[in-house]
Amino acid sequence: MALNQSCFALQARPPLSQYYLLFAMKEAVPQYLNQSSGSVFDAIVRVAFTRVSLVVPPKKIVDQFTEVVTPMVKQIDVLSTQTRALTRARDLLLPRLMSGKVKV
Repeated sequence: MALNQSCFALQARPPLSQYYLLFAMKEAVPQYLNQSSGSVFDAIVRVAFTRVSLVVPPKKIVDQFTEVVTPMVKQIDVLSTQTRALTRARDLLLPRLMSGKVKV
C-alpha cells in the first residue's frame, strides 16, 4: 500500500492469506485515513496499524475466501495486461488509420 510519500509492504501472517489481507486493507483505508496526520500533508505512520482492527476469521473461512478470490484476481491481472496491450495497439494504429497510411 502506498499512501502519500509513505510506502508499507504488508505480509499476511497465518491464518490470513495475502489476498484476504489485501481486501481487508482496502476496506480499512478510510479508518487509516482518519488516523493520518501531518503539517504539510496527511501521512499514515506505523502506529496507525496498531490502532485499526481487522477481523480475523477462522482459517477455514480465510481458505474458502482465498479459493474463491484467487481465480478472480488472476483474471483481473490477465484482463489488465490485455487492456494495456490493446491500448498500445490502438494508440499505434489509430493515427495511421486516420492519416490513410493503413487501409482497412
